[in-house]
Amino acid sequence: MAASCSGWPVWFVVLVLSTSVSLSLSPPERSARAWPARPRRQACVDGTYEHEGRSCCMCAAGERLEEHCTATPGDRKCKPCEADTFNAHPNNQETCQPCASCSHPNGMYGYKKSKVRHDAKQSNKIANLEVAEPCTRARNTLCRCKEGHYCVSDSAVCLVCHRCTTCGSEGVKQACTATNNTVCNQESQEHSEAGKIAGIIVGVLFVVALSVAAVYCVRKKRQRDAKPNGRVVSNTGSDVEMQPLTVPDMDLEPYLPEIAVKLGWKVTRDIAMRSEIPGPVIESCQLNWPNNSEEQTLELLKKWVEKQGRGASRKLIQMLEESDKRATAEKVLEVISGRNGSPA
Repeated sequence: MAASCSGWPVWFVVLVLSTSVSLSLSPPERSARAWPARPRRQACVDGTYEHEGRSCCMCAAGERLEEHCTATPGDRKCKPCEADTFNAHPNNQETCQPCASCSHPNGMYGYKKSKVRHDAKQSNKIANLEVAEPCTRARNTLCRCKEGHYCVSDSAVCLVCHRCTTCGSEGVKQACTATNNTVCNQESQEHSEAGKIAGIIVGVLFVVALSVAAVYCVRKKRQRDAKPNGRVVSNTGSDVEMQPLTVPDMDLEPYLPEIAVKLGWKVTRDIAMRSEIPGPVIESCQLNWPNNSEEQTLELLKKWVEKQGRGASRKLIQMLEESDKRATAEKVLEVISGRNGSPA
């Protein structure tokens, strides 16, 4: 009893001891001076670029740079790409790239310049492209071939789509896809052999027809040149050497209208060209008398006679014989010799 009155109560002593142990086991508080707070570091999520010795944050895809950073990497100013333009990657470009147009004649508007130059050869062709996915601020337009067309390209960008082949009676072996043309079945052996035989027959018939035409032309020419005039065919029926026609030098002016009718425009033009009469002079005769071959022939014949002078009659007969036109030469000779009557 005396112990309980003169000393501390037992419960009080136990409480004090428990509190002391608890305080000794708890960790000390961090002092503001011992552990100073670190400033928050600013991160560039899209990477950085250097400008005037300073690192600046890049603009995100779909944006372009408006102003470089000055104080901190993140205080640069970016602006969204305008309509019909894009930037597909983080960048520090001051402009956005133009979106590609699938309906452009060469299908390459908006892609790299090197590819545009390469595709300039195709500028007169239709690209046959259509939009697969429209252009966004962060992605270029994606084009694809129209239905019934395919594209073969070494790059991811298709320049021109070609029309798929249509198979005939042989049928389709492999259908046309976006990157491969149609594959047709091979024709049967019988059909192929029949085609070869038909080709040979057509070729033989063509050669025969050509030979017949050549023989016909040769015979007609011989019949035309072998008229009985006492100089071509002998009394025994054998061919003899034709003697050149002779004609005195004379003035052809009074006979020109009749001679022009006998010669015609084609023969007269041939004689004029062989006599080195300029082409413009020949053309002027046609222009002066449009749709009137007789007057064209007469005017050109007059110009030829003026150039030949007094020996025009002899020269005319000679040139006709040299051109294998002896029958025409004989007709002209009849006119100027008066056998068809005197000129009016």
